[in-house]
Order: sequence, then structure tokens, then C-alpha cells
Amino acid sequence: MFLLAFGSSLLASSRPFGAIALILCVPVAGVGLSYGGLENSMGLGLLIIVGSIIAYGWSLCFKEHDPHR
Repeated sequence: MFLLAFGSSLLASSRPFGAIALILCVPVAGVGLSYGGLENSMGLGLLIIVGSIIAYGWSLCFKEHDPHR
């Protein structure tokens, strides 16, 4: 788990995919490891991923704005 987080943070400093790995993959792996069975952790991991995709899609419906205004 430490190596996954450390590798993701190094990758996030140089590539955009690293930020995705750091924000999504590390928490999903951490939550998945806290459950005993694969059926419980798989469902929760998919729920987190689907929720993130829905939030991203919803954010595309709004215009960008200048936060300093």
C-alpha cells in the first residue's frame, strides 16, 4: 500500500495520469483492503468509481468561471 501511494505521488508530479491514480486508485485500494471478501470490496470500489465518473460528467455541464471575481 505504501509503494502504491508513493509511486502515485511520484507519478502525479510528472504526469496527469498520476493525479488520477493518486486521487482514485489509492483510496479504492485502501477501502478494498479493509474488507474481508472480494464481493464486498468490489461493490464498494465500483460505487466510488461510478460516483466519481458521475461527478465529473456533471461538472462538465457548467461553464468555467474566474474564481477571483
